[in-house]
Amino acid sequence: MKHAYLIMAHNNFDVVAAFLRILDSEDNDFYIHINKKIKSYPESLLKDSVHNSKLFFVPRVSVGYYNYTMVEAVKSLFNSSIKNKYDYYHLVSCSDMPIKSKTEIDKFFTENNGKLFVGFAPRQIRENSEYFHFFSTYRRLKSSLGSKIFKRLAKLEFGVQRLLKVNRLKNCPYEVKKGCDWYSITHDAAVYLMENEPIFKKYFYRSFCPTEYFAHTVLYNSDFRDCFYDLDDEFHGLMR
Repeated sequence: MKHAYLIMAHNNFDVVAAFLRILDSEDNDFYIHINKKIKSYPESLLKDSVHNSKLFFVPRVSVGYYNYTMVEAVKSLFNSSIKNKYDYYHLVSCSDMPIKSKTEIDKFFTENNGKLFVGFAPRQIRENSEYFHFFSTYRRLKSSLGSKIFKRLAKLEFGVQRLLKVNRLKNCPYEVKKGCDWYSITHDAAVYLMENEPIFKKYFYRSFCPTEYFAHTVLYNSDFRDCFYDLDDEFHGLMR
């Protein structure tokens, strides 16, 4: 079975290098997206960490916290990897580390071939998806005063939208679902996700943390709904 590990990275490059060494295998390839805001990173360290796998650095996006640039980075990873057609695509962060061997991981996915490992949260916060978010990127500024100011502005914008009864998803064709950013999906599901991203973007461009809605909403509202490993328990469904 062939696996593509799609890594969202902005720091912890020693951890990423260790991740690569542990899962280095002819059956595993790695695709790394490095936030364009990062001016320098140890490219040679990462390249030297693999000997059997193929390693790809995908086109970089300048990623801001909580906004749609996060989805754009995910798109860069998927669009770069689906060309080479893998059995499974695993979206991971630069803080992740395998707790099972590559043999055990491959065995598990072989036994559950075709299942989608996406975690669904028991509830979603209405204002995160139904309201427009204009200040989300600024809520994690280095200046604590700046962060406080923009958090207050966010409360103000939500208050105004509440009064105006804003619901940007009123005509959305999707039943909205939310969950953890990270997941493991099949090739067909990955292709479907990329094909339907423009529809998703139309309704979720100004959402808060749209990556927490992306795969969950698009795949749930499709024929892939019957393929989820567990719809009831977010973290069992995710199997991370």
